[in-house]
Amino acid sequence: NDPASRTDATPYLTVSNGALGYTFTRDPTAGGVSVEPEVSSDLTTWTPASSSDGVVVIDDGWIVSVRLTDPVLEDPRRFVRLKFVLEETQ
Repeated sequence: NDPASRTDATPYLTVSNGALGYTFTRDPTAGGVSVEPEVSSDLTTWTPASSSDGVVVIDDGWIVSVRLTDPVLEDPRRFVRLKFVLEETQ
């Protein structure tokens, strides 16, 4: 599924080689909001995610894709959430 070929703004999940992906669109003119993935093993303690955690974020300003690099079945107790942060303006 090529996100650029989509004509609507509906978010969607993908599975590639057992690894999950989540893609959504956002209005590039609505600046001041960042997307920060977080990971947890217990749904209580959340830490910022990075590629070393197996989480990759691709953001071209319009389409945002969050992808897990490892198959889900390899670590069934890994949870990922997206935190949307409103950046302060001066």
